[in-house]
Amino acid sequence: GGVMGTEALLRWASFEAGDSELGKVDLLGIGLRHSISQYMPAPKFDLAAGFLWQRFNIGENSNGDDLIATNAFSFGAQASKRFGTVISAEPFVGLSMDTFSMDLQYEHENDDVIDLEFEKSTNMHLTLGLGLNLKVLNLSAAYSIAGNNSFNLGMSLGNLGF
Repeated sequence: GGVMGTEALLRWASFEAGDSELGKVDLLGIGLRHSISQYMPAPKFDLAAGFLWQRFNIGENSNGDDLIATNAFSFGAQASKRFGTVISAEPFVGLSMDTFSMDLQYEHENDDVIDLEFEKSTNMHLTLGLGLNLKVLNLSAAYSIAGNNSFNLGMSLGNLGF
């Protein structure tokens, strides 16, 4: 997918939460993923490598600093193999190195300031999953083993013929 085997990702949101304690919420994320398997003579599976960076900030205190400021970075590789054509199943696996940092600065009514800088965490992240392409509907399930394990389900509209 993408251009010459490269996909770009951009996520952005910015809004006022409407709560005097929270104020503004800002999210910015960028990423790139590039197909490695396109350089293999006869690949038996799809292989890609990429990175993602994301910043998520909430609120602002009287000094102009964020109440909560987070940064996340991930780089790694993903592999998958599609079975079938019109209706297909695609098992996938991903391995990445993830880092996360968070700072919190809260100003209490009596002008006391709570300033916390959490230790930066770095974890390996293994994801195992399966995607089903049912022509009009795509389903996916994945289990991630990392600092915090998680399971997710996904559903999206497939090829509608437009």
